[in-house]
Amino acid sequence: MAKNKPRKLFELGSDPNEAINVAAAHPDESAILTVLAAKSHKPAVEGTFASTERYQQDRRARGTNPLVETQKPKKKQKQTAK
Repeated sequence: MAKNKPRKLFELGSDPNEAINVAAAHPDESAILTVLAAKSHKPAVEGTFASTERYQQDRRARGTNPLVETQKPKKKQKQTAK
């Protein structure tokens, strides 16, 4: 997350759509989570992606396939009598 961007915190039990940011109401928890995220972050290093196994696992869990383009069906044009 960008350094100067405000943090977001949601109560997923009562707000599953993540509509209400409760970070301001819980500054201690927000600060702890920010520190934990910074400590656990490992930047990606080019050339270290030997396997796509985890990517494929995530893709399957989301039910998406980026290799298949999704196209909206074309609308049928109304034919007018001449």
